[in-house]
Amino acid sequence: MNESRSNATGMSNSTLYELARSDIAVWAKESGAILLKVREPFGDPVELGEEQALELGELLVRRAKEG
Repeated sequence: MNESRSNATGMSNSTLYELARSDIAVWAKESGAILLKVREPFGDPVELGEEQALELGELLVRRAKEG
């Protein structure tokens, strides 16, 4: 998982997490909402292996708790 700070439009200086070869981006709004974006140009599903799925799940739980 890659982690970086961003102030791009709609990301409000939040931390951006990228998974699955940067095909999935996760960040949170100031309101506490968690956003997940799949960056697959043809709308295909992004396949996650066991480790990536666990990593995504842990990240979502952590971001939700940080609220």
